[in-house]
Amino acid sequence: MNKLTNSATKLGLTAAIAVLASVNGFGQFTDIALYSNVSNSSGAVYNVDNGVEVGDQIGLDAQGKALGYNIKGFSFETFGSGLGAAGSSDARAQLRFYSAGSSAGTDVQSLELITAAFEVADGYQTHSIAIPEDGGSNYAVGAEGSFFWTVEFSNIPGGASAGLTLSDPPTVGSSFNDYLENANPGNVNTVEFKQFTDGSAANFSAVALGDLTVPEPTVLSLGVVGGLAFLRMRRRK
Repeated sequence: MNKLTNSATKLGLTAAIAVLASVNGFGQFTDIALYSNVSNSSGAVYNVDNGVEVGDQIGLDAQGKALGYNIKGFSFETFGSGLGAAGSSDARAQLRFYSAGSSAGTDVQSLELITAAFEVADGYQTHSIAIPEDGGSNYAVGAEGSFFWTVEFSNIPGGASAGLTLSDPPTVGSSFNDYLENANPGNVNTVEFKQFTDGSAANFSAVALGDLTVPEPTVLSLGVVGGLAFLRMRRRK
């Protein structure tokens, strides 16, 4: 099955997640963007199977990082079909963040943050999260200038679909033309890097923000899990 599809005509974004901060579309953000590609939507969706982790590496805007801005907010977009309306869907997703080790790091190194499972429903949804501090003045994601983010879907019924929307190129920051896939979510040693066979840019729609002021999120901070677990497979550049 071809999992890369053109979605229905995009009429608007619906924001609704129970455990994360919600916004009514990407355009509501007024803080400084350290990464963004959402103004260049391709209109395509990559549908993801149950229990498979899919995501991307993004590089933060060098000027923003040089000025001392840290990531305090993150937003991404899903598209569902056959899941049910918001508030009545049993389909769920989890968002994870991994460190890259350095600004030029290209290996998934350690799991930094993971959210509780949240609802995904029919149509476009923009899901947003506030990034907590690590107990000091630093923030738990993107301190090296680059990081990986992934989404794992679950409870997608037969005949239905859920996936991530694609946007390229980034207008702020940078991203490789590949995506990561992991059949063992949370295990950095089983990550694979892939590209779309039709040549489409493999960049999922996302915004990373600096100086986002929101209430404390419902997020479990994992820090470094069992020390540094290095992925031995080098990625394509």
